[in-house]
Amino acid sequence: MANTTLYLRYQNNTWQVTDKNGNLAPAPQLDAGDSVTWRGTDGAGAFQFPSDDLFSNLNDYTASVAEGGSLQLTRASSAGAEGPIVYSVYCTAAGLPGGYAEGGSPPKIIFLPS
Repeated sequence: MANTTLYLRYQNNTWQVTDKNGNLAPAPQLDAGDSVTWRGTDGAGAFQFPSDDLFSNLNDYTASVAEGGSLQLTRASSAGAEGPIVYSVYCTAAGLPGGYAEGGSPPKIIFLPS
């Protein structure tokens, strides 16, 4: 089972979903059982997903990560979706303007066929 880590960063006056080096992150490709972890590097994030059955450890459309914290979600084996899954994440931090993060604009993850 693979795990991809993404970071919420405030760079160039924009909230971004990045890789560990601060570059805009490409969409991770997840098989059933693979995980994605978002780290609240520069702030907190409120996520919204298009369906409530995408992840085995989340039974909701929404999730959040605290500033300095992490959120790990595992693709459900029963997730009927495949292909690009577009999600949104609204980021906030003290002293910085809030805003929606850009990633592979819009941020997305790719569910591979089961």
